[in-house]
This record gives sequence, structure tokens and C-alpha cells, in this order.
Amino acid sequence: FVDCDTDYVINKATLTLKAENVSVTYGNSILDSQYRFKASGLQNGDQIGDLLEVAPEYYWAGVDGKEYAAGDNVGTDYIVTIRHSFTLDNYDVKIVAGTLTVKQRALTVTITALEQTYPGNRLEPTISLGNLFEGDEGREEQFYTATYTKDDKAAEPIDAGVYTVNVALSAEGSKNYS
Repeated sequence: FVDCDTDYVINKATLTLKAENVSVTYGNSILDSQYRFKASGLQNGDQIGDLLEVAPEYYWAGVDGKEYAAGDNVGTDYIVTIRHSFTLDNYDVKIVAGTLTVKQRALTVTITALEQTYPGNRLEPTISLGNLFEGDEGREEQFYTATYTKDDKAAEPIDAGVYTVNVALSAEGSKNYS
């Protein structure tokens, strides 16, 4: 009988941590509780909570490397990934990124009713926008256009009659608001 030695190698399994896709409303900050990940590839009844001593940190960056900040425009693409500095004895960790989507913010519009006697100087309605991102305050008039109609036709409020004030989002307003 001849003695011989050989190695018995047990390779690490691959553990994939995929950052879930997340969305944020224009102007809002992202809450840590919004971030989640899914783990796949666990073996032998292992639980992710037992393997990770600390929760992974999340990082979100646009294609230019800029991190998301409240007030970034709708339509900017961000990648959500997981930063980790942990090593696991039985697993090689693979990170799969998700996406962060900035959604439009819903505005409310309030228009004051106007009444005057003919002839008079044309009055302008007071238009108030509710739920405006604080970073946009003071720029409200950039976000809408106001027009007038009478009998379902465009009209300037000059003669006696009932006019409807129509408020619509401008091109600037419709970028980030609905």
C-alpha cells in the first residue's frame, strides 16, 4: 500500500445580492427603508441575516457619477448598487445593480374667482400651486400657463360675460410635475 495525499477542495458558492428597483417622487429624499435587496444562491439552509453582520450600504449614482439629490429632474437615470466590504467564508458575493427612477410630483392648483363690472381694468387671477418642491418656490409662474375661454372658444376677458380660466402645465412645469 502506497501513501498518497491529495487536496479536497470545496469551492465557494455564489451568493447574488440584487438591489431592488426603487422610485422617488421629484423633490423628495430617499429613505433608507426604501432600499431592499434580494439574495439568491444561499445553500444548506443559510439565512442572509445570519451571514451578514451589518446591512449592506446602498449607493445611487447617475450615468455621470453624480449621486441623487432631492430636486434632481425626472428622467435622470440612476443606478442603485450595494457597497459591501464583507467577505463570507462559504460564498463569493456578486452584486447586481437596480435602478432609481425619479417620478413626477403631483401639483394642486387653486384659482381665485374674479368678478368685476364692465368696463374695468383686466384683473389677473391669483393662481396658487400646492405640493410644490421647496427648491422651486418663487418660480411658480414658470410652471404653468393661464388662458381664457368663453363659450368653449379662446377669448380675452374684455366684454361682459362668464370666462373660464384654464391653467395648464408649461413645458418647464411638465418636466417634473403632473
